[in-house]
Amino acid sequence: MATDVGVTAEAITLGVLTDTSGPFRNLGTGITQGNQLWADELNARGGICGRQVALEIADSGYKADTATTVYRQQQPNVLGYLQLLGSPINAALRGNLETDEVTSLALSWSSFILDNPYQIIPGTTYDLEMINGLAYLQQQGLIADGDTLGHIYIGGEYGDNGFLGAQTYAQQHGMTLQPAKIAATDTDMTNIVTGFQGAGVKAILLTTTPAQTASALNAASALGLNVPVVGNNPVFDPATNLAGPAAASVATSTWSPAASRTPRTSRRPRR
Repeated sequence: MATDVGVTAEAITLGVLTDTSGPFRNLGTGITQGNQLWADELNARGGICGRQVALEIADSGYKADTATTVYRQQQPNVLGYLQLLGSPINAALRGNLETDEVTSLALSWSSFILDNPYQIIPGTTYDLEMINGLAYLQQQGLIADGDTLGHIYIGGEYGDNGFLGAQTYAQQHGMTLQPAKIAATDTDMTNIVTGFQGAGVKAILLTTTPAQTASALNAASALGLNVPVVGNNPVFDPATNLAGPAAASVATSTWSPAASRTPRTSRRPRR
């Protein structure tokens, strides 16, 4: 039987480079559990071409330097990546993936990597998500042309891409943006939200971690800043955001599952 990197006569090994200790640890853990469920179910049906699928799982902690080291250790052993989580990780590894010709499922959703054929983005990019979210708010009459909006975003490929979408929409609708760039490790959004209140923002935009989302929304609630909130997909985590004021957030979604019964999804061709 033919073999290749990560492929033997008995098994196909795929890499999972996730975050189980950093700011997106709940997201990473949940996705990895889903990866394992998929592999277990597939293997129970006989695997692929008589081979079992094995996952080589590692944690980057959402740190690009750690991810680069782990990638060098994993790459000789895997056929490709079932999960490569994090915009800074995908940005750091884009050159390696192209040089090594390693296909990956890029859980980053940043439009900055769309030109790499080895990084597959399974959904809407952050800039378009933010544009869609703002369009929804305006369609609902919650914001209007000329309004001031506050945007908290993590510096780097994730936050910068979400902010790019907000900038584009604001420019087209004569809106003023109050940007607040933060680090992924920042925890308290109170001062930023207080500044937003003073600036008279009509909505809060978030391209943050789930914990930062909770902090921002709790601060807004405490200050009596009753404005709509829209965020990119990673801002929401059920373990963090389903209690208190954070439960009222409006988050855009990168995609609708294939099994969804929403009208647009139901029009997709089915096999």
